[in-house]
Amino acid sequence: MTWVLYVLLMNDARSLQGILSENYFNTETECNKYYKENKIDIDDSIDSILKKHLDKYEIIHVGCMKTTSKMEIKWKDIM
Repeated sequence: MTWVLYVLLMNDARSLQGILSENYFNTETECNKYYKENKIDIDDSIDSILKKHLDKYEIIHVGCMKTTSKMEIKWKDIM
């Protein structure tokens, strides 16, 4: 099982969007530890990216999501 860090947000049109990290982890614990150790930098990076592409947004949740295999990360409109 592979884990990836994600951000769930609501944009100004009130629809949900998500961002996936390019980092993969072998366990949920490893993923959560990475986020806790890098929280300030990750949060600042997320905010910087979103401000460039969205007028209004609300971060709903940052967490770890399990995947069945390594997914190809495709950055959509906001990247």
